Amino acid sequence: MWGSWARYVFKENSYRFLQFASHVLNIPCDYSQPEKAALEGIVALEEFFISLGMPVKISDLNIELTEMQIEELAQKCSFDNQRTIGNFKVLNKEDMKAIYRMASR
Repeated sequence: MWGSWARYVFKENSYRFLQFASHVLNIPCDYSQPEKAALEGIVALEEFFISLGMPVKISDLNIELTEMQIEELAQKCSFDNQRTIGNFKVLNKEDMKAIYRMASR
């Protein structure tokens, strides 16, 4: 799920993801192309997770979420659309559904 979330929110502050890629993952980053570097960092962390045998998407667990299940997950996560989550980017129920969809592919 992390990669789906990261791809969904990274444009809010691509330099922060670029710094993560550079300082934590030791990826040489081109500061003139922060979005490209941010995506490289996201991919690198997912590759690290995979190297540990960890799934990076819901679909990696051989689970195919239906739209009804995605709706239910977002409904529960948002407390019936009564709360948002996140500090990096505030996510509402529709955002949550989009991230669940991305993680299901």
